[in-house]
Amino acid sequence: MSLLPAPPERSGAKIGEYCLGYMLSELQHHVKFARDQAARAWNPVAAVPLSGQTAVIFGTGTVGKGIALRLAAFGVRVVGVSLSGRPSPHYDEVYSLAEASSALQEGDWVINTLPLTPATSKLFDRERFAHMRHAGFINVGRGGSVDSEALLDALELGSVRTAVLDVFETEPLPPESPLWSHPAVRITPHISAVTSPEEAAEELLATLDRIEGARFRSPTGSIRSGDTDYGCEGEEL
Repeated sequence: MSLLPAPPERSGAKIGEYCLGYMLSELQHHVKFARDQAARAWNPVAAVPLSGQTAVIFGTGTVGKGIALRLAAFGVRVVGVSLSGRPSPHYDEVYSLAEASSALQEGDWVINTLPLTPATSKLFDRERFAHMRHAGFINVGRGGSVDSEALLDALELGSVRTAVLDVFETEPLPPESPLWSHPAVRITPHISAVTSPEEAAEELLATLDRIEGARFRSPTGSIRSGDTDYGCEGEEL
């Protein structure tokens, strides 16, 4: 597999499936049943329905919308958080960043998709985690948005029940990081939105088509930036 980042439109689909997979895995007790199988133990436990749960997604851009669309199809109530708090498609409600504490209290799941900026550096600190109510936390945005020590404290205190982490402030994650061994943490090596060589080739051809189309449409023959710009990471702050 080629570890190339997918463009935002495809990232939304890929990251949406990544989040959905880990959410269903927890709610259907996959880890517990794997341990039971290893111990040859027969301990039935009913799955928790995903429908009716609330997911709070930080970021209402392309990636966030891709996640929201997929979760909504399973009956999840989707709440967004952005700098402006403007209504956005596929979200049942959108809060401004200033109102984030109210949104966090509603979430069964909290998903970060935001890029790293001065406004989002260590955004998820002890204060933010303290507003969560035994939520599952998924970070598919940037590792620098999370205070790792604060996250570990929140896991011990119970405001966060599990954490699925695909991005880290330092990558690869150092072997001495306590995140590796925490039983409630799931770690993946920044793979939630990688693209295959075939997809990369397809995207390259599509980009070349857009460039040729732009040249054909422009009276000067120049390429307009709007025809090829993916909009950074596709997320509204």
